[in-house]
Amino acid sequence: MSLDYLAFVLLSLAVLGACGWLLWMFWQGPPYVPSKDEAIKEMLDLAGVKKGERVAELGSGDGRLAIAPAKQGALVDGFEINPILVWTARKNARKAGVSTHVTFTRKNFWRVDLSPYAVVTTFGIPHVMERLGRKLKRESKPGTRVVSNVFPIPGPKRIGKTKRALRYRVN
Repeated sequence: MSLDYLAFVLLSLAVLGACGWLLWMFWQGPPYVPSKDEAIKEMLDLAGVKKGERVAELGSGDGRLAIAPAKQGALVDGFEINPILVWTARKNARKAGVSTHVTFTRKNFWRVDLSPYAVVTTFGIPHVMERLGRKLKRESKPGTRVVSNVFPIPGPKRIGKTKRALRYRVN
């Protein structure tokens, strides 16, 4: 076996492995797209998060959206399936000085009970949002505020909107 052939086989396996990992990640949920600072500000304004409230960030990515309400004194739980993004989010929370107010857990948010949260934030894609609407109706307490970055959530009553964010209340 020549060295060139071995290098080709190893490179091919690496590419196939990377493609498989990306497909698995996409199957688990939407791809990582960071929220823009303007969208985060609009989402926070719409959510009306108060000091001490519990907030769930579904698909927390690098943590930027979860860190923002933690800076205001909220107790935030970020749920993210990608271990690299969980590590990044934890690092970002330490850097922002809010590690005591925000936790990041590597977990599929479909397996998270939403009943303890006063506010739920997310940046999902349409097929995720439809399923999320049903989950919110089943698990959230009446009055729970839900804020979405860009995409609508069928089910809960929409009570606010900005250029980039939508606010809902679970009845």
